Amino acid sequence: STTSPNIMITGKTGRGKSYLTKIILKIIQLSNAKAIYFDPKQEMRKWYSAVLNDKTFKADYPDEYALLNNVRFVTLDVSDKTNYGVLDPFIVIDVRHTMGQTQSGEESLKATVQEIFK
Repeated sequence: STTSPNIMITGKTGRGKSYLTKIILKIIQLSNAKAIYFDPKQEMRKWYSAVLNDKTFKADYPDEYALLNNVRFVTLDVSDKTNYGVLDPFIVIDVRHTMGQTQSGEESLKATVQEIFK
C-alpha cells in the first residue's frame, strides 16, 4: 500500500499504450489527483494545444475545456524558473552555489546530491 503509486506502461509500437495512457490521465483529472506524465515526444502537449486552441471546442464543451486547460505542461529546463519545484529537489539545484563553498559546478552538484540523500 502506498500513497504515491507509480505506473509504467511499456510495450510494442501500435499496441495501445498512448490510448491507455489517455484514459488513465482522464480518470486522474476527473478525480482531482495529481500526476506527472513524461512525454518525450510531446504528443499529449501538441494534442491538448490543438484542442484548447479550437474555439468551437471551447464553446461546445466548456467543462471539458476547463478540465483540459488545468493541465500544466513543463520541461525539465532549469533555466526556466516556472519549472522550479516540478521534480523537487533536483530541478532547483543551482550548481554554482552549495552552502557558500567555492567549487566547480560538478563538485557543487555532487555535494548537493550527497546532502539530499543523507
